[in-house]
Amino acid sequence: MTLVVGLDPLKSRKHTTMQIHHTISAAALVAALAFAGEHASAQTALPTLPSAAAPVPARDIQSHIAWLTARYGLSSEQAEKVRAILDAHEKKAEEIKQQQLAPEQASSRLQSLQEEESSWVSAVLTPEQRRRYAQDAGSRALALRASAAAR
Repeated sequence: MTLVVGLDPLKSRKHTTMQIHHTISAAALVAALAFAGEHASAQTALPTLPSAAAPVPARDIQSHIAWLTARYGLSSEQAEKVRAILDAHEKKAEEIKQQQLAPEQASSRLQSLQEEESSWVSAVLTPEQRRRYAQDAGSRALALRASAAAR
């Protein structure tokens, strides 16, 4: 019988078995972490934003006219004039949105269009209606600036 010094068959087999267990454990851990990562990202995924090509719904002009009538006491003649203004500006806004503009440029054009619309609507109003409309517009502008500053 030949005895090789330093090699114990039981210890060698035990060592190999432990290496196999470690390898299997490591592989199982990696697989579990990968599965958990996929599962967690599926649960916490942010909602997808509409693409730039997705149509933005047009505002409800009828509801806006009803709100303006209730707020400022528009006559039926004023309401029809305001409807024509809103319809025309809605078409212009859609044209701007259809153009492939940089976001800053599109935003600037839409803001200019909104200012023009407010000016045209204001021209239809009586002096008292115009005063209230200007006050509301000033309040909206302050609120928009405050929300932009908070971001």
